[in-house]
Amino acid sequence: MEYILPTFLIPGAAKSGTTYLAKILSSHPDVFMPLFKEPWFFCTSGTLVVYHKGLDYYQRFFIGYGGQKHIGEASMGYMCDPDSPRLIHRHIPNIKLIFILRNPIDRLYSGYWEQIKQGRRLLDFNTLLFNRDETIEREIYISRYDIHLKRYCELFSRKQILILLHDDLKRNHIGVINTILSFLELQPFLDETNLNFIANPSTVPRSRTLSNLIFYNKKLFHFIWGTLPPRLNVPLGKTAMFLRNYLQKPFKYPDMDEEARGYLLEKFREPISNLSSMLKRDFSHWH
Repeated sequence: MEYILPTFLIPGAAKSGTTYLAKILSSHPDVFMPLFKEPWFFCTSGTLVVYHKGLDYYQRFFIGYGGQKHIGEASMGYMCDPDSPRLIHRHIPNIKLIFILRNPIDRLYSGYWEQIKQGRRLLDFNTLLFNRDETIEREIYISRYDIHLKRYCELFSRKQILILLHDDLKRNHIGVINTILSFLELQPFLDETNLNFIANPSTVPRSRTLSNLIFYNKKLFHFIWGTLPPRLNVPLGKTAMFLRNYLQKPFKYPDMDEEARGYLLEKFREPISNLSSMLKRDFSHWH
């Protein structure tokens, strides 16, 4: 059986603009991306593991593919899951990989607030940080780009890897998008009219219970997605996304205080230096 498999992936980093990139690329006539950008198929650790379901299950995410030149998906778990690079290389060795990196401290802090958005009840950030709570330790690990990218660089050629910066995306989104399209050997966007939007606004749930148990419950989602007749997946998925967005309300989270930022600057000094050496790029502005 010939499977439909991605020609490119956006493995992360989480909270760095990946949702925006996925939505923009899905609007290109030569790109197909699934309704749900995060199948998490190549992950084998954490609370969500679906790789054992096999490629037949993975095909459900590509229902609607119409022969476009490129097929993509964006699962943030692929960046920090130790097994993902190996599994991706096993099944799709010629894949193109697009990473977008954000200041690791800002990404970490945004990740903390994303968990609150998803319905988790957490203590304040500083309490968790200075008590080395596992929630923050996990976010610190996700921000260790030097560790995660090393695994990919050991398996894939540098010609297959494109590394972008969140700061550049904010300053010049059309330039960054067209850099990706050039990497994929596709025609650029000439008009940026439809590129100015916020793909993942800052919100909190109106109902923590519904958000936590239903709309951000990846295990429940994958169970339903794998059980329903394939023809029902897309309409049900669109309904669930509408309800999830409707049950959120706008929220602007506070800035990180200087004590916490100073602590994290010291913690990330060496990882940022390691990343600069590995990629031969200057990341000193993150300090």
